[in-house]
Formats: sequence, structure tokens, C-alpha cells
Amino acid sequence: MKHFNITEDTLTKLQTFDTVEEMNESIKLHKANNELSQRDKDILDAISRYSCKYVGVSYLSKQKIAEDAGFKSRRTAIRACKRLEALGVIKQYETRRIKGDKRRSTNVIVINPIVLKDNDQKGENTRHKQQSPRAVTSDSHGKQAPNKSFIKHNTSNTYKDTEKKNNAPADFIKKALKHAIPTPIYDALAPFFDGQGLYDTYGILLRSKASIDRNIRLEEHAERYINAFYNVARLYKAGKVRKSFRGLLYATWERLTSEISRTVGGNKLLAYDPY
Repeated sequence: MKHFNITEDTLTKLQTFDTVEEMNESIKLHKANNELSQRDKDILDAISRYSCKYVGVSYLSKQKIAEDAGFKSRRTAIRACKRLEALGVIKQYETRRIKGDKRRSTNVIVINPIVLKDNDQKGENTRHKQQSPRAVTSDSHGKQAPNKSFIKHNTSNTYKDTEKKNNAPADFIKKALKHAIPTPIYDALAPFFDGQGLYDTYGILLRSKASIDRNIRLEEHAERYINAFYNVARLYKAGKVRKSFRGLLYATWERLTSEISRTVGGNKLLAYDPY
């Protein structure tokens, strides 16, 4: 297989979206149309956070992906990426080291546009088809080579850096999230956070719920989750929180989910009458 250097031109050609909003919408549809575990969704979200400068394209180690998603083992990210690729959600492109033994290095990961079906026929992507699979080359440490034609190693690809580089409004991420978060929860959380903070906090809510019962619908219990958040925020503002705000918020939402799960389960049992 022919090897390519990681140049700005290469990464630009691998882009699958014109805007971050398009990418977010495709990710939302991928989640709705595929049976993804919460772990897979967390890994996909972590990848998307580093896929903004070259929209839909990231160049991140599996260890970093795992840590950003809240997991310790790189094997978690490796397995999740394999499942996501098998489902057509992402595409991984092999990279090679320039020097030394030229072994495989960090993969370039591309988020695919959602392909909708119409009368059992696959439609065309909103953008032109991706470039054919190919390998790109990095240095012996898995970093981009120090050549003037290469992307500088400190070039970032996150939401915050994209906002700064493009002089986008501070609420850019919030606008992108508005259609992905249930309206009551969005309206309650948005005044407290910037875009990235809102994204991270909603992620805490999803993870805490999934750890107990992922079948609970947030829309049906939004008021209880919102009241729990307000209580944590009040305690934190009063200086009564010993642990981190995020840690307490996770524990509070997890405990609430457990209560809701028992209530729903109890109601179902009471509703059953065999006689």
C-alpha cells in the first residue's frame, strides 16, 4: 500500500463534512440508527471533540481517546473503534513511521456521514465520496514529522480551538447541542456553562444514567434531573461540596436514576395482576 505524509492537504481531502454542525447531526443519526453501547457512544463523542479543525477527521492515540472518554485502558478505545468501523460509523486509516522500522503508528480516524436508506436503496452522501483507503506517515514517535510541509504537532483539532481560530461566537457549541439535548434539560443547564462545559455536563448525565438503567427516558423525568442539578449547584456555591463538582453531580444523578429505576420497576410489578 502506498504511504502518504500527514500534510494539511491530506487531512483536508479526508474531511467528510463542511461544518461541525453537519458532523454533530450525522453523529446524532448514527446513534439513533445503530445499536451502540454507551461505551461506544462515549468513544465516538471523544473522537468528535478532536475532529473539528479538519471536520470529521482526528489524529489521536487510542490511549488519549480512552482517557478523554473517561476510561483507563486503550483496549477499550480499540475495541470500540473496531465496532464503530464495522457499523460504518467511522473509517480508520493506517499510518506508518517515517524513520526506523516504519511500523504502524496512530491511526487517522474519519467520521463517516450518515447514509440514509430510501426504499431499501442506499442514498448518496451529502458530500462527495471519501478518498480511497490509504496509509499516511508519521515519525518514529507517532508524531508528525518536523518538515515545513507537515502539520505542526501542536496544531489542535478541538471545539475550543476551532472557535478561537475561526473567531466563531462563544455560543457556537451551544447552538450545535441545542438539537441534541432534550429541551428542558438544555434550557436548565445552558445558563451555567459555556459550550464545552455544557457538552461535558450532559455527558456526565448520560453516563450516570447508563450506569444504572439506560432504558430510562430523560424526557419523562427531566424535572427530577434538573432539580437534582440545581441542588448540587446550590451546595457547591455555598461551599458545602468537599469532592469535585463533577464527581458530586455524577453521584447525585446516579442515585436519582437508581430511585427512578426502582419506582418504574415497582409500578410495573404493581400493574401486573395474574388473576
